[in-house]
Amino acid sequence: MGIRLSAGSRGSLGVELGDAALAAKYAREAKEAAETSKAAALFPPKIGENGNWQIWDRESGAYADSGVRAVGPAGAQGPQGEAGNYTKPAAGIPEEDLSQDVRDKLNSGGVSDYAELNNKPAINGVTLSGNKTAAQLDLAAAGDIPSKTSQLQNDAGFLTQHQSLAAYRTAAAQDVIDAGKEAAGLGITGASVGDLVRVNTVDANGRPTSWKKAPLCEIKTDPNLLDNGYFVYGKAINNDYNRINTFPVNQRGQQSYSSANAYCIDRWKLTSGSVSIGQYGITLNGTIVQYLERALGQTVTASALLSDGTMITPTYDDSTKTFTLTASNKTVVAAKLELGSEQTLAHKENGVWVLNEIPDYGEELTKCQRYYVRGVGRSCSGYMGGGPSDVNTARLSIHFYPPMAKAPTLAGINRTSNIIGADDIVYPVSSSVIESAESGYAVIKCTIQRASSSAVICMNTDNLYDFTAEE
Repeated sequence: MGIRLSAGSRGSLGVELGDAALAAKYAREAKEAAETSKAAALFPPKIGENGNWQIWDRESGAYADSGVRAVGPAGAQGPQGEAGNYTKPAAGIPEEDLSQDVRDKLNSGGVSDYAELNNKPAINGVTLSGNKTAAQLDLAAAGDIPSKTSQLQNDAGFLTQHQSLAAYRTAAAQDVIDAGKEAAGLGITGASVGDLVRVNTVDANGRPTSWKKAPLCEIKTDPNLLDNGYFVYGKAINNDYNRINTFPVNQRGQQSYSSANAYCIDRWKLTSGSVSIGQYGITLNGTIVQYLERALGQTVTASALLSDGTMITPTYDDSTKTFTLTASNKTVVAAKLELGSEQTLAHKENGVWVLNEIPDYGEELTKCQRYYVRGVGRSCSGYMGGGPSDVNTARLSIHFYPPMAKAPTLAGINRTSNIIGADDIVYPVSSSVIESAESGYAVIKCTIQRASSSAVICMNTDNLYDFTAEE
């Protein structure tokens, strides 16, 4: 077990520890010694508030009062020493922070000889000592310092007098030149800024070897959120500005409009000024607006193209769903509202803006007829009332294709004609009103004169009505 009994000297019985027990004892003592040494290094004795030495107690983990005074009794007052030659250090610098050499200098009265100073000032590497000339200090003579603009060396090309600007270019003009050089560097010649090109073949270095201008069908376009936004190709034929397949859609049929806050060409309301239809677009001298059915809630871009190949920027207010186009006696070719931050209404060719696309007239007419439809009802069927109160009443059922944006109102009676009954009798119509309507149909109540009181199926001959669902 690591313990061995042995006979000691003088007949005593000795107890000896085996090797394992000795090793454990020495390890324990070494550990205690290490902890004591560590505690002494981390927690050295210190003077307490009562003036006694405080000793670290490893077992309690705290300082303990040793009861030993750290300061002895005060001694007797010594004799007054001799006055020394001391100069007070500069304010704010503790004396203990000064070197011994500085202290000695201060106590001896300081340095009074400039030659004894260290770190003397210097100019251009020449230490200032004694009198120095400007030449010795490598300073320019007064006569060598320019005092006039003309004496300066103009190495940056600044203007020093009134000069012609004919030889200078604007930044925009330089961009055009740089773009041309870049295109030429790619092997593309004969193109203008804004042209879209399609590269057909390239060499091993990626340099175009053949190319051509991109046709219109390859130019990116986004849907136009406006209805009837294209106004070109409005040339009159026999003064008929309402002919089929002619932009803009103009069901009201007038060549010009000047009534404020009234609708003019389809989907557009004239709020001020005047608008007229011509061969190259609408000539606008005022403001027209178009109302969208719903707010978009997204980033949109508004643009308009003029007949002179320039672009203008209309406005759009999503809170009122209103697109506003204003011009001062300008011919407007087209207007567009689209999602995103870039316009795709037009692109540049030979430095001028041209339309990217021409929409289908039938599609635009269909969109417009959701809000206004003119001259409908011809040949529609109906019936004549059979009761005493309906003997002079005929009702015509008119259906709308496509359905209108909402239940329409009667915008006007385009033409009043006759109704033919099943008895082949012709009954003139004296008045017409909407009796009921939904977005897809309307019932027109017509006043006629007849003697019979029986219900009779009838047919409208040539009564034409205008309906509107516009705001």
